[in-house]
Amino acid sequence: MLAPINMVTFIISLFLVDQQQRQWRLSQRASGPESAWHRLSAWTSGPVPYQDSGSGTWGHRAAADRPAPSRAGSFQGWYARKKHRAVAKLELNDAFEMRGRVLVALLAWTLVGGILLYAATRRAFGWLAT
Repeated sequence: MLAPINMVTFIISLFLVDQQQRQWRLSQRASGPESAWHRLSAWTSGPVPYQDSGSGTWGHRAAADRPAPSRAGSFQGWYARKKHRAVAKLELNDAFEMRGRVLVALLAWTLVGGILLYAATRRAFGWLAT
């Protein structure tokens, strides 16, 4: 029974950590009116910061414009994979640390929702009975 709850809290925590990191990266890169737009659209699936402009959500460049693919054993490819792995580990650690707070928030929202549902149901049936 606890496994689904742990999974849900972890997924929500990971989502929150990812959004927080995304907001920080956007605030570091954006300037002027662009930054206000990115703050407003933080929860949308807009462009990913630090993404190659020729791939992903920013569109595709023509084949002639693309740089030649780097060798598999190149230093730059190894360095990028190592840094991506390090960032992923940090985000996972943050998500694991946040799970308890997310669980408390979910329980609080469930309790408040249950109380509101009970009050609305009682009022609706009270109104029908009279």
